[in-house]
Amino acid sequence: MHQAGPRHAGKIVTVVIEDTHYRILHGEDELAVRPRKNLRPITRLYVKGMGTQKDG
Repeated sequence: MHQAGPRHAGKIVTVVIEDTHYRILHGEDELAVRPRKNLRPITRLYVKGMGTQKDG
């Protein structure tokens, strides 16, 4: 299992949100699996990383 970090910057990924965890996929490669900290329904998803937010 790889970390979804700087080496994956610029890649378009798919985030699969499941009941108790979420998966980050690049094509058929699974980059990360993380537990969900909050199990309420997801209404917004904020992404941080290179090229996702403007510098102030």
